[in-house]
Amino acid sequence: MAEKYFAAPTTAQEISSLYEKGKEYNNKLDLSNTVETNRNFYCGNQWEGLDTEGLKPVVLNFIRPTVQIKAASIMSEDIAMTVRPYGIPGATSENMEKEAAILTDELNRLWEKRKGTTKTRRILTSCPVDGDGCWHMFWDPTAPVASVSEEMLNSLNSSEGETSDDANPISPIAEEGETPVLSTEEENRDSVGDTAIVAEGDMDFEQILNTRCFFGNTSDPEVQTQPWILIVSREFTATLKKRAEGEKGVDIDSIKGGSDDYFDDEQEDRTTLFTLYYRDEDTDTIWAMESTADVLIKEATDTGLHCYPIAWLNWEERLNSYHGYSAVSELVQNQLAVNVLATMSVASVSRAAFPTIIYRKDMLPEGWDNGVGSAIGVNGFVDDVNQVAHVVEGANYGYQVDKLMEYLISTTNTLNGATDATLGNVNPENTSAIIAAQKAATTPLELHRRNLYQFIEDWARIAIDFMATYYGVRPVAVFNQTTNEEEILEFDFSAINTAALDIKIDIGGSSYWSELTEVKTLDNLFLKEMISGIDYIDLMPENLMPHKQKALANLKAREAQAAMGGNPEQQMMDAAMGMEEAMPLQETAQEAPSPIAPTADDLLGVTQMDRINATVSKAQS
Repeated sequence: MAEKYFAAPTTAQEISSLYEKGKEYNNKLDLSNTVETNRNFYCGNQWEGLDTEGLKPVVLNFIRPTVQIKAASIMSEDIAMTVRPYGIPGATSENMEKEAAILTDELNRLWEKRKGTTKTRRILTSCPVDGDGCWHMFWDPTAPVASVSEEMLNSLNSSEGETSDDANPISPIAEEGETPVLSTEEENRDSVGDTAIVAEGDMDFEQILNTRCFFGNTSDPEVQTQPWILIVSREFTATLKKRAEGEKGVDIDSIKGGSDDYFDDEQEDRTTLFTLYYRDEDTDTIWAMESTADVLIKEATDTGLHCYPIAWLNWEERLNSYHGYSAVSELVQNQLAVNVLATMSVASVSRAAFPTIIYRKDMLPEGWDNGVGSAIGVNGFVDDVNQVAHVVEGANYGYQVDKLMEYLISTTNTLNGATDATLGNVNPENTSAIIAAQKAATTPLELHRRNLYQFIEDWARIAIDFMATYYGVRPVAVFNQTTNEEEILEFDFSAINTAALDIKIDIGGSSYWSELTEVKTLDNLFLKEMISGIDYIDLMPENLMPHKQKALANLKAREAQAAMGGNPEQQMMDAAMGMEEAMPLQETAQEAPSPIAPTADDLLGVTQMDRINATVSKAQS
């Protein structure tokens, strides 16, 4: 049998050796000192450790706004995630589309619940400072339990007391004879007792400093190809002892607290915890271990995951290294030069820029009085006051220093994308020109924006891996095309085979203005009869039309009735009036909207009224 690429450690000392190996590599890059310096300069603590020789230091911090402008430009649009089967258009089945829709809803729920936008903002602020960004995903078994009773399930899914026959869609990845993924059958509820659906636990994620995450292959920034990944944290000693109570063979008294020089943490009530992830070649799954420097708290355990629960982001890629370059490192020397010039200028002006009085002590025994209108006594008589005192004018201030500081700041900001166009400091005479200038100024950040999208896509794939591993059967809402209503169904997340489903995750901006532009384009295409009413509603953004599926189903139903020779509006009116025989109303039929066009009832309260009127007017004409 061939030797494994990575042999899993069996003792706490072996895990500690991996930690020492990771620290040795980081020390070669001087990573800890670089990150500490960059963070100090970003926060404005730019004179720490420097001897000012009695001068009062001045700070003109241009690093922080530069970083904030970069982060704000990249985060100018919200993040939207969409899961869809990746393959030949039209070749995917209806249930594959339903599964993709369920995964999309669940990803968006996790993103909102775990404050994904806020955490993205934080990591976009720290990544250009540190050089790297890291998210660590983990399973939270203490998350609130969600349950749907059988009575509620039947009530939600029933129509006049009977459950729809379309309430049991079959998963495309379930072979013939296997249990469907989507089901509300009674036998699938027996395993969870009297309650129809029970959901317990949830995924969460946290930001980890790049100095506390160590890769097995230091020359490769790709996470999923790593032999092992080690995460180091500082935990309360009492918490670790309580966590180790349920583990076999663990000497709780051996878990000691103490300081850690690498973390610059002198708190004695905390202990350094190592969390090791590695890929087992036999099971092709991720295994996890926990230990302190001396005690193995948790032995190797199969997590069941197929992906490392780590998402990694470089600000600027470094050749043959998993650590990236920081955007702040190159600004430190410029910032120091500006601060020194400003400090010396202030000291020079305060000491020599104001007039000084020189006087004779023998003639002014009481000294010089600067009081306004005060009389000054002089011993003896003098013909000229200059014989008693003389005013020495202050030295002229060299404005070349101001020009040099202005040059350094403006040039540094320009080279880092903080231009007048980015800041909006342009003459607002031409709106289109302003927008074009701002887009051109932020073009260099497009590479960083694409890296962020890939980073979030990695997070989404890991989240789906957590769903398939830990979720089990959970309640989901699925739109039923037959009843035009949402139904609560059981979805077996463990039956998801991401390889068979061939999932493609689309990550992109979802700003309000881009969506309005998309809607305006759809309006023009529909008014020019280049797309049908069904296409119009189907392509409408979800958040601008929350009831899109219901409107689309109604429109398809009217189209089907019209194809059979009936007028759906006339039939609905006849049914409402209780007429047994429909009387032909030619004028009404002529003025009725086209059966393939969306009506005001479909769009009311969903899209803007002017677009509703335009659509209905076009349909009626």
